[in-house]
Amino acid sequence: MDLSRRGCFLKSVLFLMVLLASVPVRAETAEDYFSAGQSLFQQGKYNRALQSFEQARSAGMQGSSIVYNLAVTHYKLRHYKTARQLFLGLRDNPSMRPLAELNLGLVEDKLKNEPQAKKWFMQAYEQNVDKKVRLLAWQALDHMGVKLKKPFQQETAVDVSMSVGLDSNVVDPINTASNITDSYLELYTYINHSLSDTINIRTMFLSQDYSTANSYDFQLMSLNLDKSFRMGTWDSTARGMVNSSTLGGTEYQNVLGVQLQAEKNVSKADKLRLRYRYQQINSVANPHLVGWRMKLRTESISRVSGNRWRYELELNDRANSATSSYSPTRHTLRYYIRKRLNDQWKLSAYAGLRLSNYSKVAGVTRSDQRLRAKLKFKRKLSKKLELLAEYSYTDNQSNVASNAYSRNVIAFGLTSSF
Repeated sequence: MDLSRRGCFLKSVLFLMVLLASVPVRAETAEDYFSAGQSLFQQGKYNRALQSFEQARSAGMQGSSIVYNLAVTHYKLRHYKTARQLFLGLRDNPSMRPLAELNLGLVEDKLKNEPQAKKWFMQAYEQNVDKKVRLLAWQALDHMGVKLKKPFQQETAVDVSMSVGLDSNVVDPINTASNITDSYLELYTYINHSLSDTINIRTMFLSQDYSTANSYDFQLMSLNLDKSFRMGTWDSTARGMVNSSTLGGTEYQNVLGVQLQAEKNVSKADKLRLRYRYQQINSVANPHLVGWRMKLRTESISRVSGNRWRYELELNDRANSATSSYSPTRHTLRYYIRKRLNDQWKLSAYAGLRLSNYSKVAGVTRSDQRLRAKLKFKRKLSKKLELLAEYSYTDNQSNVASNAYSRNVIAFGLTSSF
């Protein structure tokens, strides 16, 4: 390269560098750090979220919003004393005071300071600025054994889920196995609407659609009306119910029923729940199912973990058929556990044994022993969306060979609550 050409090249490079240097570089703003912190918090990355919120404050962000986000992030990181100081400062803002006092109750509860926790929860309950906070404070106090009138807040809660699964042995609702392996699509919707502080209406829809075993497709729709009340020292709920189901696209059965449930705390750690249910069953397509079913259940529930033991007695008086009984007396024992593994993963599982003895028909007295276990994992994807994976195993032993079977079911899906 000659000197003149080299000089032109250097001038061009210098000119380009000057141009690049003159292009303004956008600096991170307090709002950028704050938005990043919120996103990281939703992902459960609390250490990085805390760093972003601190950067937002250093960049000049002030006010209750940044203080509150710093406080809840410290709480998630178990920096309870730091969170306490930040929440105490938020009480100076009248609009934030109820939320701050609710969170102060949660902090003191984590620090095992029950009297102080009750004090803050009570202050959050007694205010009338934020109805949602008041309801949450009532729930916290109720869990701690403090009985107060539940504040009414008209609301509608919706749960929906969709999953796909593989069933190793498709079984109909009366436990007759097909020896067919098939995949299925399951849809579920549950809606709970409060009509008053003691009356709720609940509706549910379930659909299970098999790929090829279409005669086992099952749909269920139910409508319940609940009335809650106090019965002495028991929190009680009376329910009226109606449901209708189809099997293989045709009528299966229609059910009218009533239920009474009562529960109370029997210690600081445990709760006792009792339930009675009576149902009248009708079916034009399946006259052998017509009759009544009664269930009596008792449960011991850990108020800390939510784990529970359950025993249930079921009595049936059905029309039966000339060759088979559909009127079993059943005893079921089940243990259920749930555990939060971390901020994103939850585990639930149960194992149960059911003994069924049927009335004698055509010289045969059927007797079944069913073992069932289920394992479910849920992973939080966002505030309202979770990924689920579940596996269940069933082994039914029977003195009637056609009713003995084993079954494995695995499913994956998405569930959302709002």
